[in-house]
Amino acid sequence: VGGLLGIMLFIYSVIFMNLFPYIKRGEGITENSNFSSFGVSLFTLFKCSTGEDWNLVMIDTARSS
Repeated sequence: VGGLLGIMLFIYSVIFMNLFPYIKRGEGITENSNFSSFGVSLFTLFKCSTGEDWNLVMIDTARSS
């Protein structure tokens, strides 16, 4: 189960690096939690999968301006 979770986090980290690399910083997307590099993207997705401030990341990625 852990390996499957790791593979899914890896795949989605790469996808989100391509979709959201230049999002404006806000409450959820910060210097240490963004999708600009693989390691930070993986950390951000892991943080969201544990339930910590996932809603702030969702609001920042859904913002249009």
